[in-house]
Amino acid sequence: MTAKEITALLFIFLLAAGLRLGGITFDSLWLDESYQTFTETIAQPLPDFTRIPDAPFLFKFGPPQSVATVLSNFRKVDPLCPPLYAVLLNRWMTVFGASDFAARSLSSLLSMLSLLVLFFSCRSFFGTLPALFSALLVAVSPFDIHYAQEARMYGLLLFTSTLSGSALLGLCLRVLSNRKDEGKPRTEPVAPQETGSGSAHSVGSTVECALLAVTYSVSTWALINSHYTALFVVLFQGLYCTWLCFRHRSLKLFVILSICWLSVLAMWLPWFDLFRQAAAARTESFYVIRQPSLWWPFWALIARIPFNWLVFLSGKQVVAYAIPLYVTSSILVAAASSLVNRLRPAAPFDQNQSFCKQFIWLWAIMPPLLVWLIDVIEGHKVVEIARYLTATAPAIYFLCGCGAQALLAMRGWAKVLLVVHVACALVNNAYGHIMTQREPWQEMAALVERQVKTDEPLLVSQYYDIVCLDRYLTVPLLQIGVSPALGAERLASLLAGRKRFWLITAQEGEAIKNMIPGDYRLRQQTDLRHALHLRLYERQ
Repeated sequence: MTAKEITALLFIFLLAAGLRLGGITFDSLWLDESYQTFTETIAQPLPDFTRIPDAPFLFKFGPPQSVATVLSNFRKVDPLCPPLYAVLLNRWMTVFGASDFAARSLSSLLSMLSLLVLFFSCRSFFGTLPALFSALLVAVSPFDIHYAQEARMYGLLLFTSTLSGSALLGLCLRVLSNRKDEGKPRTEPVAPQETGSGSAHSVGSTVECALLAVTYSVSTWALINSHYTALFVVLFQGLYCTWLCFRHRSLKLFVILSICWLSVLAMWLPWFDLFRQAAAARTESFYVIRQPSLWWPFWALIARIPFNWLVFLSGKQVVAYAIPLYVTSSILVAAASSLVNRLRPAAPFDQNQSFCKQFIWLWAIMPPLLVWLIDVIEGHKVVEIARYLTATAPAIYFLCGCGAQALLAMRGWAKVLLVVHVACALVNNAYGHIMTQREPWQEMAALVERQVKTDEPLLVSQYYDIVCLDRYLTVPLLQIGVSPALGAERLASLLAGRKRFWLITAQEGEAIKNMIPGDYRLRQQTDLRHALHLRLYERQ
């Protein structure tokens, strides 16, 4: 790399770090972070929030428990997520604490590591310029930044997917490039030119293949245990590489990959029972159920999958000021599909770029198609939720980096396009740190402390939202957890003899207000963003 290229990479990395660490605590930890992540990570049993407390209380998590305790208590809250992120965050918290910044900074670190892996992998496959453009697109991606600032497993999912896919592609290239066919023309990717003796080259190649195989095995095991939707990426890898081995009659590659896959399975066996539990509960996952429709499968196939590619570049929500971000993202994806063939070959893999492009495009396309097929069969809409397909995002970053380089080589206006894309992405990121993007529990806690007296009942719906509220409360309160599933009679018994009470509702807990006994009247209501409400009821 030249001095200019090193400077450009350093600038992009520092930009990425600033965007991920700056404003990381602007939003409160929301339900999935405060309740699900912390309960699974710290492995501390929760009290029964639904009972009437004897005195005001304030719930706070204790120190993180041992890894063995985490694994033995896993599945207490979330029936679907794998355990690796909880284990890593558990160890992280033992060192850095459990503040909002500490809890989220692990995701930021993983995001920045993903950027570096993406850059160096893309550079080896396509050259330095496409790698720089890919890194830039990741650095400013509102989608990636959002999940780099959330104490959830999606940053780990992106990192392990990038590492797994890059290591696998590099391994296939290395083995097929070094294969020597006798008596027939060569059809596999051509080996990069090497210097030195044949024995030195052979030893170096063997060591490199071994390192790539180990990296692929470990990262693929970690990928599966980051989020179970990543299994569709691993399934694609297995199907494609098996076909590749037979297509090129490469017994060596097949043996190496078989050893890798057996290693992944062996490492997964101790945690496999957790996967079986998640698989059994997947049809009961309320947040991915869809209504039956004849049109939906076609809409998801034709529109939703490509739209997810745009989301990886532009973010989940684009503010009106940054609407051109959708246009620039569409052009980059179109350039990746139509212009990447014209990309000028770059050393060292001069004749391997079409092979790399084929692998990466299938990486972007095949897993969503497999998810779509399961969705159609089981009545889910997983393919419509971009974060569940984060394991395919690295492929889009690879391809759009190549598309950006191709556009710049062919069109003078492409520089303006890239500038507009980066500018709109920065605007969208700035908006995300001006307007709250998650439930404002810190604001709610401050409001409660100003208005609710310590001896006044405070009902919280759903009951587990007490964890979110108490994270930011500083004074004990007479809190009672309720739920719409509680039933009107049970709610009436909780309120028996009370002249007034306060009620906090969030998201699905809002239905509880329809169960309030008729002799109570709403006297005061404060509405916060993202369906967070504080109400005061008094008996007539």
